[in-house]
Amino acid sequence: MKEKIAKTIALGITAVFLLSSVLYAEGGMREGTDHRKMEEKFDKLTEELGLTPEQETELKQQRSQFKAQKKELWGKIRAKKKELKEELEKPDVDRAKVDKIIGEIKDLTGQKLEARVNKIISMKSILTPEQFKKLKEKMEKECAPTRKDKDKHHFKQW
Repeated sequence: MKEKIAKTIALGITAVFLLSSVLYAEGGMREGTDHRKMEEKFDKLTEELGLTPEQETELKQQRSQFKAQKKELWGKIRAKKKELKEELEKPDVDRAKVDKIIGEIKDLTGQKLEARVNKIISMKSILTPEQFKKLKEKMEKECAPTRKDKDKHHFKQW
């Protein structure tokens, strides 16, 4: 039973990362990212999946909401990491305060994961099962590590 739950969670997390990479690259975009290219990718994906205008509107709305939520959470995490760094640089480190900050960072990280899972669940309610399957296959293909990166591949890019 535990193994089944662990596999389900791992699949969910993988799907979140895969789906968010191409369809949603928001919030964590680096400066200099060409937003037009991201919109073109979204438009191309819309075409490939055969989305209805209603589905496209719902996905864009979801994208906007997730982007705002992700931006807020990243801001809070950065602030807590800065606070942790400052506390650790003090000559007399207050262990209780450090532990409290670490707990807050864990909570915020959990909120980020929960938001990603909620986004996937929302996408599944917007897309047909066939569209979702096609999207997942496309993401797996585009996000698969190259042979040279195979051993050091990680989810940071998503």
